[in-house]
Amino acid sequence: GGYLWKQKTSIETKEPEKVEAKQELPKCFAGICPSYSSMDVDGDGLAESAVNIPTAMTQGAGKVWIINDNNEIIFDSGIKMRINVYQTKEQIEQSNGFTLQYGTEVNSTKGVEIKYTYKDGQFMPEGN
Repeated sequence: GGYLWKQKTSIETKEPEKVEAKQELPKCFAGICPSYSSMDVDGDGLAESAVNIPTAMTQGAGKVWIINDNNEIIFDSGIKMRINVYQTKEQIEQSNGFTLQYGTEVNSTKGVEIKYTYKDGQFMPEGN
């Protein structure tokens, strides 16, 4: 007599689970808390939140997020020294864009201002 061994040839596949990236909320750092501004930066008639988030005590390091009406981050400046965000009179009147200001040298007042405008679903530095 012989035995017949039946081998399982089908492969079970599971549907991959969707993992949503959790957005970390801005919080105070070393006694310095995030500051929030309300400004329409994309011309939709609704104000977005501009958040200046401290990340370190040294050189006033931080980053700026622009958060839309759906609570999505639509702009992240990355970490910069002495960072600030505001709108010029023209940007306010046009309800488009913002100005990012930050330091470029340690222990110096040297820095840059970059004006961003909203075009085709993204923020572009002026001149580009």
